[in-house]
Amino acid sequence: ISLLVSQPSINISVAENILLSVAYTGETSPVIEWKHTSASGTTKIAEWKSGVYANISSSYKDRVNIYDNGSLQLLKVDFKDSGYYLVTKLSMKTCILWSSSLPF
Repeated sequence: ISLLVSQPSINISVAENILLSVAYTGETSPVIEWKHTSASGTTKIAEWKSGVYANISSSYKDRVNIYDNGSLQLLKVDFKDSGYYLVTKLSMKTCILWSSSLPF
């Protein structure tokens, strides 16, 4: 089971949209969890399982899109979005972590 990430670090301007791309192999429909970590703490953005459910936290409800491969799009980013993004692939046997910084 593996989780593939194409962009370890991303620079973007305020008010732009950003796509945090991932892809997974080895499991047909894992649970993917996204979190944001900054100086203010860690916030869960979403938990998603392809074709089954997408639980998006209320603070991100109108600000994100989640795609079938688990990638996350943040809409109209702001300074508060600066920090690290952690994607976790959850399964019964493994937990794979990845983080990326989004500096402004």
